[in-house]
Amino acid sequence: MFFQSLDSALERIREHENEHTLRFSIYKKDKLFGNTDIFNGKHHKIWWADRTDIKVCSLPFDGIPFIIGSKLVMDCAHGKDRKLKRKIKEKSKIQGEHDFKKHHFYNQDTRKMDCPAQAVIREIIKFPDHKIMTDKPNQRRKISKTLEDQLNKKSTLAFERRFYVDIPSISAHTGHYVGKLKFYFMMLVYRTETIRIQSPHLHTSFFTTSDDTKIREQTISKYRLYVA
Repeated sequence: MFFQSLDSALERIREHENEHTLRFSIYKKDKLFGNTDIFNGKHHKIWWADRTDIKVCSLPFDGIPFIIGSKLVMDCAHGKDRKLKRKIKEKSKIQGEHDFKKHHFYNQDTRKMDCPAQAVIREIIKFPDHKIMTDKPNQRRKISKTLEDQLNKKSTLAFERRFYVDIPSISAHTGHYVGKLKFYFMMLVYRTETIRIQSPHLHTSFFTTSDDTKIREQTISKYRLYVA
């Protein structure tokens, strides 16, 4: 699917987030994203269809030439912890300053669960006035050469800026809860914490030993990471 404005494309992603109780955060954003200047003097390759290795927001041949602009990639909020190395380095530095013993295991106190789901927005500039009706190599070359000349001369040129959006399916999310299931676990955490705060004696009576209580605290802590 594509949208005529960046705001509309971002709004569609926000609607998906709200509908399924999840969040995406920016991973990669090209310079001048959403405002690619096709008359900046740089060589812009004219495309008629995406390469076969392009799997996300892939554009098939429709007779309309286009330029590939910029791209925005958004990770699921529970995706890969891209700052993990820095966190480990900072933690090691703090431990060294306090003369703590070196630990060989890093306890990942984070909501990151290595979820592979990503949302992608591609900025594509189409030239509908130069559409060809039949796909012939000589027509492609002729129109491409005409477009390149017009771009180099900064001639008046009609174009259409589109924002193609790819939103991963719910099944693409792994390692955390989404939708109604996430809501149920949020309620579980809330109700359990409410019992603990309002009736501590009742809360501890649920467990027969201190080990049971410890297990319960670890479980709730785990749920917080899943549903945060």
